[in-house]
Amino acid sequence: MKRLLHDHRGQAFTELALVLFLFFLVAAAVLQLVWLGSAQYKCRIAARRAATLWNTYGHLGLNQAADEIQYILPGCKPEKINGGRNDGISIRVTYTVPAIGFFRLARPNGFPISARSAVIVYNPKPKAPEWVKKGLPFILDKIPAEGGR
Repeated sequence: MKRLLHDHRGQAFTELALVLFLFFLVAAAVLQLVWLGSAQYKCRIAARRAATLWNTYGHLGLNQAADEIQYILPGCKPEKINGGRNDGISIRVTYTVPAIGFFRLARPNGFPISARSAVIVYNPKPKAPEWVKKGLPFILDKIPAEGGR
């Protein structure tokens, strides 16, 4: 009887399938992390922009900010949070990053992220220096004469 040689093609195909599965899993994880980081960065920019508009235009700024931050990060929602007595007003921007690949099994609703930026309005009346309060004669006394003294 003739002995058949072992065929290794089936084993190589199985090993390739396992390695490719792990490779795509790691690639999807890296892609998801990059997407999360990018969305978090854009969310911070949107919160800062919303806070700037609130500081500039008051309560109308949040409505204008909602339109403007949609350009920065479509689908994010700004909301105003009243802080304590000395905290000022905070603007929070929330966004949900959809899960991709195998992460849909773990997080079917996606990954919620948010960023917060505070608005503290501080417009004090400027204080005049002492030499302005004392007037022009005080200033003229401090200027040296042309010939020197």
